[in-house]
Amino acid sequence: MNAKPPLNKPYSLPTDVSQTCIREMKNNSCVKVLFCGHQCAGYRDEPQCPPCMDKDCIHKGHGQTGDDNCAVCYTDPLRTAPCILLNCGHKYHLHCVKRILENKWVGPRITFNFILCPMCKQPMDHPELQSLLNPIHELYEEVKRKALTRLQYEGLEKSDQIINSASPYYNNPEQFAMDRYCYYSCFKCKRSFFGGAAQCEDGADDVNLKPEEMICSACSGLQGVLNCNIHGTDFTEYKCRYCCTVALFHCFGTTHFCNECHNNHGRMTGMGNNLPKCPAGPNGKQLTGDCPLGIEHAPNGSEFCLGCGLCSNLQSF
Repeated sequence: MNAKPPLNKPYSLPTDVSQTCIREMKNNSCVKVLFCGHQCAGYRDEPQCPPCMDKDCIHKGHGQTGDDNCAVCYTDPLRTAPCILLNCGHKYHLHCVKRILENKWVGPRITFNFILCPMCKQPMDHPELQSLLNPIHELYEEVKRKALTRLQYEGLEKSDQIINSASPYYNNPEQFAMDRYCYYSCFKCKRSFFGGAAQCEDGADDVNLKPEEMICSACSGLQGVLNCNIHGTDFTEYKCRYCCTVALFHCFGTTHFCNECHNNHGRMTGMGNNLPKCPAGPNGKQLTGDCPLGIEHAPNGSEFCLGCGLCSNLQSF
């Protein structure tokens, strides 16, 4: 029988990392020896050690061994740093998973794919991650609530995308709403705010928005932004910058468009001072009579807040 390794054996770590990283990993490494006689690959003071990852204790093809690379960093074997066993059964370096949760989503739009296990796409869960996951889950519920309310406001809660059994969103209005609308994190107050339809997302990415440019209506300082006593600024609406229509898109972090002006944004942004006066229709059409919005507003070419859409029920013509 092979002799068991001594208790409190120093954790084996790669030689090509900084001394600071090595000290941190050693301090976080579990010092326990498992019943099988192998060193635990988990982290220090974990309530329950994960199963042994030694290749002699794992049947080939039935689980990750310590010699397998971490599927997050893809640079170091699992045995080179303290590991975590997620509820779904997959193992990663603890510091790699924490880095994913700390970095959050990629790009300006709030998304939540980063909280899914990289291997099986199930939500990541582990007691050691709760301090990072709790605020993310709170943000998810906030965005979901706002997206579903906006979906109902637009009368799309029973759209074909949701009631058609062939649709990927069949009986799943939550996912449909969250994929349909863009929400961003306000640089000032850190709350989520509506940023337009998802089909406009690429336009925002193209101009490389800086974090300090992502400002919600309440923090924007725009003249005339109204705070609803019931809904706050979550459903604040704007007129299209280029005509007298309710805006459906918020692009580049600066500009509100109606659907038609958005589809022809190159032409509209190039009109400069030649925009039609109120009353004006989409695509630079000059109208006669009363303004379709029925209110006095700033000249076309300027941003203008219409107030709470849920309360006023403003509709584009």
